[in-house]
Amino acid sequence: MRRKITKKQLNKLITILKNIFLEYSEAGGGKGYRFSHSVRVMRYCQKFLETPFFKKLKLDKDVVLVAALFHDIGKIKAANMKKEIKYNSYGDRHHEEIGSSLIQNFLKKATKNVDFQMKIGEIIKDLKEKEPKFLETRLIKDADLLDNYGVIKIWRSITYAQYQNRQIERVYEYWEEEGREKALKELSFFYFKPIRSLAIKRFKKLDKLIKEIKIENLGLDIM
Repeated sequence: MRRKITKKQLNKLITILKNIFLEYSEAGGGKGYRFSHSVRVMRYCQKFLETPFFKKLKLDKDVVLVAALFHDIGKIKAANMKKEIKYNSYGDRHHEEIGSSLIQNFLKKATKNVDFQMKIGEIIKDLKEKEPKFLETRLIKDADLLDNYGVIKIWRSITYAQYQNRQIERVYEYWEEEGREKALKELSFFYFKPIRSLAIKRFKKLDKLIKEIKIENLGLDIM
């Protein structure tokens, strides 16, 4: 199959996204988080596509990687004048539709393949659906959700607590009050079994780490 985008073009798109989001901040993640998250989701997809399970599905790799990289591009419209991405704003809630209408402006800087640009727009818009029609969309949604599991989530928890001027206790208090139950419920949202299995492993590590934070903060390990 002929590649729709080269490695050089993909690197150019990564640079474009970096220039867009690097100076933007948000409560859960801090400065540049949206860029690092987007690159991470793309890398997750890249890794999954190299496994036997996903090779059998014959997904369009180029479409997956670029759509994964730009899956949150619409959130640029959720930012205020201070370059702060505001959660639950119109731009945040509708970032898929917004992103699908913006994406060609960015892709044309790296590729002239109009059909490819249109396909990326379709995938990004499809991310809004609970039952996406494209397998590529389902993989991106799973990779996106996977990024909310595992110990890396601690960074978002800490920055969000700092944003709210909360103490360290809030990191584990929220987890005990509702975060843990929500994460367990969302395990059923994964479309692909291999990714769900990895999310479960990450969840266990995260759960253990948060418990350890509480133990040390309260000195419960002192005998």
